[in-house]
Amino acid sequence: MKPVKEFRLWVRVLRWVDGDTFTGVLDQGYLTFCGRESDPVRFRCALINAPETKGDTLKAGLAAWTYAHELAPEGDYPCQAFKQDEFGRLLVDLILPDGRLFSDAMLTAGHAVPYTR
Repeated sequence: MKPVKEFRLWVRVLRWVDGDTFTGVLDQGYLTFCGRESDPVRFRCALINAPETKGDTLKAGLAAWTYAHELAPEGDYPCQAFKQDEFGRLLVDLILPDGRLFSDAMLTAGHAVPYTR
């Protein structure tokens, strides 16, 4: 059975870009959305920094991307919202079905480090 959405922010993960960035749509409630499935918004996962999927960090970046996709495959997640980052991406932390925060799970697994900026 699908969970019933309670009054809170929900984000639909459409595609993982890397271990801390995804495209999606933010459901702000009352039929107010940030982005659309045909024109999604880029989100950055708050509180963590995962390796990039290019250059010297390619192998670690691909492992982080894979783990992020396993933790939070495409679908709807309640989330905590923060501010925008310096690139205009909305900062969110997904709440996983088991109640853990996405950021905590990535840090615990060693696929990210705390974000310090």
